[in-house]
Amino acid sequence: CHFPVKERILLTFHKLKTNCSFAELAVGFRTQPNFAECCFAKTIQSLAQAFSDAIFLKCTSLQPNKLPAGFHMFPNVKTLLYCIEIKANMMIKILIGIEPSGHINYLSKVKSSKSLGAITFNIADLVLSLQPGDAIITDSNFTIDENVCYSKKIEVIRPAESSGTLSDSKQAKNIRTNAARTFIGHKIERLKQFKVLSEKIESSVEPYIDDIMTVICGLHNFLL
Repeated sequence: CHFPVKERILLTFHKLKTNCSFAELAVGFRTQPNFAECCFAKTIQSLAQAFSDAIFLKCTSLQPNKLPAGFHMFPNVKTLLYCIEIKANMMIKILIGIEPSGHINYLSKVKSSKSLGAITFNIADLVLSLQPGDAIITDSNFTIDENVCYSKKIEVIRPAESSGTLSDSKQAKNIRTNAARTFIGHKIERLKQFKVLSEKIESSVEPYIDDIMTVICGLHNFLL
């Protein structure tokens, strides 16, 4: 890639932001599609290495009086897990962990499947960073290996199943959990302003999803 560094970075972020094809990208940067693709591939990997240190679990938590709405009843929550789905030739899912502050502290490796069946995420690497008594909030639209949580006495908070009549306490818990998830949902929408996460991607981009997520989430943390 003989472009100057600035041009390579501009090309890469233009691809992330607009999800335009490499043919369209080539026109805008006055080059050939295969060159644009090669330049993107090399640059996104280099950027991912630079941004990887920005995604980490913070040692300190927000003071209870500084927690955002929805988290006051969950002072021991260290991360809320959210599953992002990316449209491609195969179903691609990535698990993101977000702290109440909005800081992204966890990224799973990409899970892909041709079927629509449930995908189970192993979060052992996240659990290693947590302390007994900490909690995570999860959801019902994906599954995690909860055994690794229980073995370290990590509390798993998820909405109660809505089938049948819920008790008053479970209804109240659902309301609080959903309020927390709504707050985090706004952060996810910011990530999806990068159309590569919200529109169908080219097959040639699929091998770089891990790098793409690292760059976008790392940038999100820098801009907090």
